[in-house]
Amino acid sequence: MEMIIKRYQELETDPTALKHFVDHQQNLSSQMMETATHLAEWARMSKSQKAAESWERMQNREASIEAKLLELGWVRDDFPSEWDSKWHALIKQPRELTPHLWKILRPKLEALLEEHKHAQAEAVIRIRRDQREREFEPIWDEFVVSHSWDSQPWSLPRFVDACELPAINRMLAEDESRIPVTAERWQAVVGFVPNDLNRFADQVMRDIVKLLKVAASETNTVKAEAATAEDAHEDMDSSIFKRASSLLSCGVTGCQNLYTFPEILEEEHVTPYRYRNFRDRKWPDLLSRLKHEPEVFRCASLVLKTLGWPEDTHLAAFDECNIKLICLCGNPKFQQPMDFRSLCERGEIHLILETLYSTTTMI
Repeated sequence: MEMIIKRYQELETDPTALKHFVDHQQNLSSQMMETATHLAEWARMSKSQKAAESWERMQNREASIEAKLLELGWVRDDFPSEWDSKWHALIKQPRELTPHLWKILRPKLEALLEEHKHAQAEAVIRIRRDQREREFEPIWDEFVVSHSWDSQPWSLPRFVDACELPAINRMLAEDESRIPVTAERWQAVVGFVPNDLNRFADQVMRDIVKLLKVAASETNTVKAEAATAEDAHEDMDSSIFKRASSLLSCGVTGCQNLYTFPEILEEEHVTPYRYRNFRDRKWPDLLSRLKHEPEVFRCASLVLKTLGWPEDTHLAAFDECNIKLICLCGNPKFQQPMDFRSLCERGEIHLILETLYSTTTMI
């Protein structure tokens, strides 16, 4: 560029030579631009051609693989969806299918086909199982209404859990759920249901008691495991659910709702779709939503100790007495009289772990 400028300046005194020089440079620039355009077009066409060849090889590879699988006795319905990432990774490759490559791919492909075939069979069984459950639901509803229940309401499983009771599950799953549910089939298994119901109720009680006792041991793993092992060999009393120190929460950040069991099951975060169909919320799912925070247990225990009440005091005792509490920790936020539940709510706890709560009662 500097040489061109220098030459231009040298020819400024000779208009004819200057014009010839300028015309020559313009023609040269036009040729360079034209050549660059041709090169860019060639590069684009070359890239497009390579992509087309790669796509053709991939299509040929896929067709060859499918043809070989069909020869082996598989049918197209056995093939996974093209959106299956594992399947796509094996057949959608721009490499020709050589005998050596087929030897490597075949066991991998057949493993995926077997897996897909099994998943399809399971889906068909699940559809039949859903149909059996729909047939059984009115029978179960009638059983619940007509049966004389002496146990606590929380011990009665919801329908989705009832379908998992051993006797009922065997009936629904018999012959891969091909047999319709009838009153006769129900009468053949109903005699085994009470024992299954008792085992379900015992499991619910063990789960909740374990949850409460883990918090009572301040989430100390060793103590909690020891308490759990001991609980497995002793009779548990459901009255622990009603204790003032047994308040449970949903565990959702910012939520201050505290309830005893089983009232906590109606909390909006535990059963958010309680006005809709939540048949898929089995007991393990509901249990996973329940929290018994150590701070809540600690706060409740300290209030009971300050009042001189026993640790097994029921929450109803506070409601009956209409006791209001004022915390004397000095925090202005806690100078207004509060009921027991409000003082224990997770969002209202001071977390002054080294200082016992002092309270003044106001009747």
